[in-house]
Amino acid sequence: MPTEYKRKGSVCRGEWSEQDLQQAIEAVQEGRVGVREAVRSFGVPYTTLRRRLRSGNHRKLPLGPLSTLGQENEVKLVNHIKKFQKFGFSPSRTTVRSMAFELAQKLNLPHKFNIERRMAGYPWLESFLRRNKDLAVRKSEARIYNVDETGLQMNNKPGFVIAQRGSKNVSAVTSAEKGETISVITSCNAEGSFIPPTCIFMGKNQKPEFSDGMPPGSLVFMSEKSAYVNNVLFLRWLKEQFIPRKPPGYVMLILDGHSSHCSSVETLEYASENEIIFVCLPSHTTQFLQPLDRGVFKSLKAFYYEECNAFIRRNPNRRINRLIFGQLLAAAWEKSATVKNAVSSFRATGIVPLNPSAILDYAYLTDKPQGASPNEPESQVLPNGEISVDNRNESAQDSSIIEVLESVVNDSAGPSDIKTPEKEIDTPGKILDKINPIPITEAVSSARKRGGQLASVLT
Repeated sequence: MPTEYKRKGSVCRGEWSEQDLQQAIEAVQEGRVGVREAVRSFGVPYTTLRRRLRSGNHRKLPLGPLSTLGQENEVKLVNHIKKFQKFGFSPSRTTVRSMAFELAQKLNLPHKFNIERRMAGYPWLESFLRRNKDLAVRKSEARIYNVDETGLQMNNKPGFVIAQRGSKNVSAVTSAEKGETISVITSCNAEGSFIPPTCIFMGKNQKPEFSDGMPPGSLVFMSEKSAYVNNVLFLRWLKEQFIPRKPPGYVMLILDGHSSHCSSVETLEYASENEIIFVCLPSHTTQFLQPLDRGVFKSLKAFYYEECNAFIRRNPNRRINRLIFGQLLAAAWEKSATVKNAVSSFRATGIVPLNPSAILDYAYLTDKPQGASPNEPESQVLPNGEISVDNRNESAQDSSIIEVLESVVNDSAGPSDIKTPEKEIDTPGKILDKINPIPITEAVSSARKRGGQLASVLT
């Protein structure tokens, strides 16, 4: 069943505006022009102008039947949906259909919605989205990405082992004293999809054997000076790895404020041309706000070094080198790059869904003494031993306090000025708040199994 009527033929209706109609009616009523001359001058159809002159109706209504909720109520519903999106609880299509049904019921509006299921139909939803162009069906989680790099050493770490009690020396076989460090660029979105890793080796000549055994879609970059990420390699990663897998439209890429990410003008211009919005995290906050740091890198390193230990146990006479690195990384990547880890990482940082309470209180502690404020007067010790206090802010504070007291005194009302509260009227906005209130997120007591530790000033 079609939901939008398309008129046959080339005749266009409703091309005139309400202002054209009002000007044509005024010109005819004042006697300046006749009806046919007004039709030619203002573009209003002859029959429409004659009918409006007789009825006195100067408003232009949309063609076809009116919407079930009405224009004003639909505006209220659109604003309510935007309010949900602001707090991180964007409603689904089923929720919007239920909200429309409940709103029509509360306002006693005639409708043809499904009473048994208590929701509007899909044709109404399609027409509603067509009338309100600023709304669209989207999957926001797939457009929020995080990118970061971590270092993996080509060496096994035995860790804690079980040995005879009282032994002075407990030895374990290692591949080398300190293996080569490989940087791995990792990216994922809040939906749980990962972009294949990109490994950076130090050197000039790249061999095809370096990519053997790596996860499907992985890339290997070579850097002459070091295996760390720089502006050139990050821009190359955007072009060869991120853009081919980027969904159409704008996406948000969360990254730390390292110079290799956002100091190159060429990188910023390329991101702007390809609809990529960079969100740089503040300094010293990545341990709380970086999703990959919160839930992916720890498991990736744990599984990687577990594979390294297993390889050394199977091959005690061999060393871990670049030819073996891809196989070990692929085994660890399969276990750590999961949908569960990616989704929980964004949830732990409070990014998706939006939850400011996900960050624990001790993350906001500073090195200032408790009770100190920016407006507190500064004091210094003079050479004679006296203490000088800077009271520059006292006069401003005193004047503000006096103004507040005067406003309280002037606003105080006697018993005769007290008015009885009027009965609250249910408006469409209040009805929507009652039908589908915005959820209130509770504060997260602890994001880890261990109890949170508070820092204290010891001086």
